[in-house]
Amino acid sequence: METETERPDAVVGFTRIEVEGETYIRNPNGDLRRLSDRAVALLEKLATGELPEDDLEGTPKELVGQLREEGYLRPDEPVVRLVPPDDIRLWPRVVAFVVLFGLSLFGIWTVLPGVFSTDGIFSDPALYAPETIGLVAVLVALTVANHELGHYLASKPFLDPSLRLGFVNGVLLTVVTDATGAWMLPRNRRRWITLAGPFVEVVWLLVVLAIYVLLLPGNLVLEVTMVASVSQLLFSLNPLIHGDGYLLMIDTFDVVDLRTRGTADLRERNASLAAGYVVLSYGFGVFVLLSTLLYAADFFDLFAYF
Repeated sequence: METETERPDAVVGFTRIEVEGETYIRNPNGDLRRLSDRAVALLEKLATGELPEDDLEGTPKELVGQLREEGYLRPDEPVVRLVPPDDIRLWPRVVAFVVLFGLSLFGIWTVLPGVFSTDGIFSDPALYAPETIGLVAVLVALTVANHELGHYLASKPFLDPSLRLGFVNGVLLTVVTDATGAWMLPRNRRRWITLAGPFVEVVWLLVVLAIYVLLLPGNLVLEVTMVASVSQLLFSLNPLIHGDGYLLMIDTFDVVDLRTRGTADLRERNASLAAGYVVLSYGFGVFVLLSTLLYAADFFDLFAYF
C-alpha cells in the first residue's frame, strides 16, 4: 500500500490509516490499533510539539506510554499516512465470473450426464486403482492451489499476503493465502480479493474441460477432477459455510462479526438474526454430512447388511 508523509518534522511520529471513518495506527510489526477521535487529537498535538509529552497526566500519559512501548509511536520520525487504492467497479468481474461458471457447468453437464447416478463415473472400478487416486489427488491439489493463487495475486499489489499450510473446507491440507489485511481496502477491492479465488479456479476448470473435450475424451481422472472442482466452488461460495461466500455476504451487507455475534447470542439465549444464521449454518453442515453418509451407504449398498 502506498504511503504519504503528512508531517516530516514531527516530534513524535506514527503511521496511520483511515478506514470507513475510523482511524488506526500501525507499528513496524504490522499490528494495528484503532484510536478514538480524542486519541487522534492527542497524537496530533504530540506530533506538532503543541503538547509536550512531559505535560501528560493520568490516562493520556498511560496511553502514550503503552503506544510507545508497543512501537506505534516513534520519536523524531515523520507522521505517515497509508493511502488505500481507489475502489473499482466490481459488477463487470461478477458478470464475467457468472458467465464463465455457467459455461463450465453447462459443459460438464453436457459431457458427463448422470455423473452422480449409480452407474456414473464413481461406479467405475478403475477410479479406485492406486495410480488413478494418486493422479486425482495431484490435480485436485492443483485446483485448490489455483484457487489460492487467485486470492494471492489479487491482494499482492496492496498487501503483504502470507502463504501457510491450512485446511480448505476443513478437509484438504493445502497452501492457504492469508490476506486478512484486506479489510483496510475499499469494499469492492475486498470483495474482488475474495472472488478472485473462485474466478481463477473457474478459468482452470474451463482449461481442464477443454483438454478433456479436445484431447482426452473419456479420461476418468479429468472427469473426477472436474466434479471435485465444481463441488469445491459451490461449497466455498455458499454463505452458510465459513469461506468465500460468507466473506462476500458480510462485505456486501456490511455485517460485522456475524458468526461471532450469533454464537454469543445463542449462548445467552438471545433471539437475533445473527443467532438464526448460526443455527442455519450448523444445520446445513449437519445436513451435508448426513446426506453424504447416506449417499455413500446407498452407493456401496451398505444397507444390505442391516
